[in-house]
Amino acid sequence: MSKPSEPDEVIRLAYRSATGASAEVLATGRAWRIGRHGLMSRILDGSDGQPQMVQYARAAGPSATGPTPYRLLDNQARAGVRIHRRYHGQPPAGLPWLVGYDLDGATPFVLWRHWSGRTAAQVAGQLLVNQRHEFEAGLFRCLLQLTAAGVVHGGIDTDTVGWDGRDVRLMDLSTAVVAGEPYSVPDAVAAPRRPDGAADPADDILAAGLLMYQLVTGRPAGSEQPPRPDPQSPLAVMLEGVFLADPAARPDAARMLRRLGAPTELPPGPAEPDPGLVAGAAAFDEERARKAALWQEISRRAAAETGPSAAGARPRRAASLLLGTAVLALVGLVAVICLVGVFR
Repeated sequence: MSKPSEPDEVIRLAYRSATGASAEVLATGRAWRIGRHGLMSRILDGSDGQPQMVQYARAAGPSATGPTPYRLLDNQARAGVRIHRRYHGQPPAGLPWLVGYDLDGATPFVLWRHWSGRTAAQVAGQLLVNQRHEFEAGLFRCLLQLTAAGVVHGGIDTDTVGWDGRDVRLMDLSTAVVAGEPYSVPDAVAAPRRPDGAADPADDILAAGLLMYQLVTGRPAGSEQPPRPDPQSPLAVMLEGVFLADPAARPDAARMLRRLGAPTELPPGPAEPDPGLVAGAAAFDEERARKAALWQEISRRAAAETGPSAAGARPRRAASLLLGTAVLALVGLVAVICLVGVFR
C-alpha cells in the first residue's frame, strides 16, 4: 500500500504478524484522525467482525527537534511483540494487542486490535468510590503485566490510560522502550529518572501516581514538584514513596497492588527461548542501537550545517549526507531483520 486511502474505501494491508508470519487484512476504513505525536490513525472494519486500529507515519526521516514517526512506530511494534511473546499471543485485557506491522513499506504502519473505551481524562471526576478503587488496582495491574514483559511505557498520563467501565487499558506505546534502554521520546517521561537516563519501571509508577492524584483531587500534578496529599488521607497512604526522587526507592507495581488488597499473580511466562532466537534478537538490538546513535549524530551535524552562520550550500550538503547515511542505515537494519528473524 503506497498511501493511506480515503474514508470508507476498501483497503488491503499486507503485514508481518506479531509471530513473524506474513498476513494481510481486507477491510473498510473509517474516518482519519491525527493522534499523539502527529501519527495518523483510523479504525478498520474487517470481515471477521473484529475492528482493528491502524497507525501510519505521515513522514519519515530524522529530526533534530523530536523523534521521527518511524521511531514511534518502531517503539510500538517492538513493545507489542514483547507483550505478545510474554503472554503467548493472548495479552491481558489491560495491555494493547498487536496484530501486525509493516515498517519497511513506503507508508510504514502498525496494526492493533481496536479497543472501545474512554480515556482517563474523559472519566475524571465521574468515577464512584468503588470504581475508583477498581481503576487504581487495574492501572497498577497493567504496569505489573507490562513490567513482566520487560517494557516501560514511558508516557503514562490521562490520555494514554483508558477505562471501559470494567477494565483499565494502557494505550499508545509510541514512547515505550525495553527496560534499561534510553528513551527515544524523553520529554514524555515523568521525572526524576535514573542518573543514566535509562528506562525504569519506576518511571511508570511515578507517572501513575501523578495520574491517580489528578483523578482523585481534580488538580494536575507535575513531577518536578511532587504533590503532597493530606497525610491522613487514603490517597497519601496509597501513594507513599511513589514520588521519591530515587527510582530505586519507589514501590513497584506488585507492592502497590498489595496496598490496594488486589492480587499480584501473573500468567506463566514463556518457555526457555531458542538460543538462535536469543542471538538473533541481540544482533537486532545491537544494530538498532547503532542506527539510533547514527540518527543522533546525523541530526547534530544537520543542525550545525544549517545554523545561522552556515553558507547557503551547507543545508543541501547536510541533506545529502542525511539521505545517504539514512539509506545505508535502513538497508543494514533490514538485512539484520531478514537474517535473524527476530520477530518470529
